[in-house]
Amino acid sequence: MKIPVSWFLNNASTNLYIGTHSNMCEKDPPSFPVPYTGDGPNSTVYTLTIDPVTSSMRGDTWRCLANDNSDITVRSNVITIQVTVPIRNVNMTSPTISPVIVNEALTAEFVCTTTFGLPQASVRWYKDNNNPGYTEDDSEISTSISVDYLNNSEVETIATTSTLSYTANRVDNGMAVYCNASNGGEDFTSSIKPILNVQFPPVVLPLGNKTVMEGETVTIDCSFTHGNPKETAFSWSLNKTEVTSHMQLQLERVTREQTGLYTCTASNVMRPSGYISKVKDIHVETFEGRTEVTIIQPLQFSIICDVEGNPKSNITLIKNGVVMKESLYETSLYYAQQSSDCERDTGVYTCTGATPQVPFNLRSLANITDSSITVEWLPGFDGRLPQTFVVQYRDYSSSEWQESANIHVGQSYHIITNLQPGTTYQIQVYAKNDIGRSNSSYIITVATSIKGL
Repeated sequence: MKIPVSWFLNNASTNLYIGTHSNMCEKDPPSFPVPYTGDGPNSTVYTLTIDPVTSSMRGDTWRCLANDNSDITVRSNVITIQVTVPIRNVNMTSPTISPVIVNEALTAEFVCTTTFGLPQASVRWYKDNNNPGYTEDDSEISTSISVDYLNNSEVETIATTSTLSYTANRVDNGMAVYCNASNGGEDFTSSIKPILNVQFPPVVLPLGNKTVMEGETVTIDCSFTHGNPKETAFSWSLNKTEVTSHMQLQLERVTREQTGLYTCTASNVMRPSGYISKVKDIHVETFEGRTEVTIIQPLQFSIICDVEGNPKSNITLIKNGVVMKESLYETSLYYAQQSSDCERDTGVYTCTGATPQVPFNLRSLANITDSSITVEWLPGFDGRLPQTFVVQYRDYSSSEWQESANIHVGQSYHIITNLQPGTTYQIQVYAKNDIGRSNSSYIITVATSIKGL
């Protein structure tokens, strides 16, 4: 045999040899073990083939040694195997509904997760520019993105989870959000592409002063640009007292007493951002899909409750009407007993996670005094539980909020009293039920009147 070639794996001999005898290739052993095959020589080239390559081979080093029977051994350079395991897909795991309602300047979260692969995949986010199926004009989103990795130690692969915190802008209304992922192989795009329903208020265009002769009739239109939704309500006021609720202000036979500052307000009704919390799944660990499970005492068991919602929910696990565990502002609850007990643990377990939605269309009413402001709002979804409201207010120059007492179920207005005359206040409202509280509404700015005027 001429020039026997042997291979070393991680600096250890594999006892695999190839050489030539009477111009014929010979191997020792005659048949290489799986996954190896040998061939040669092709001119002076000897080949060792590894098929299939697995992820466990990542980082393996190989070299070959050649000996021409003259006690001279030639060592090759070392090569390192870098194994790539392509991802098979990327899925948008939250939200899974469309459209996603979000008020301008507020934030909505989008989450995409890849299948396991090696190396870890990179995930990119895009806005579809109102041309489904055509990606050339789509805009990449490159800010407010966080990434987490989950390792599968058994097969040494990694799943990537990317979270986009999107801040709503009216120019994005109607666009779809989706993710794209790759780890060096094929590109994958999420099949779920929620449409953005960005809500924003109408804008009243500047009004000029108007000079009118006493006894004449004057008509002034409230010029505005539409918001989303487009349905618009109007209010004309004179010195903070409402005159009419029409888009057009018409004063017949004007008198000097009607001189003053007229203000037009345009408003629309915007639903709260996000979507309703719902329980996606509750199960005993390793018993997915089962609604009735028997555990042998004293084996351990775990219960998992997953909730989808925006904002996140306060999750409660209840057994036979008794609260067993709570998780605040989370998407998942994990409850474990290391040693099961028949008398203690037998029962019906339920999971709740529906916090109320943000109250919306907060506004002040016309009857403002030097010491009080009256506000009203529209309730959001109550989480299928009775909800109350809390109004928060503060002097515009202060950073500390003051709170009203709980406002009764069914009441969606409140009079804030004991205020200072001629002072500007910021006001917001939130809802709460037995599960938890909503986010606060958007802030409105209102001033009390000057005393004596």
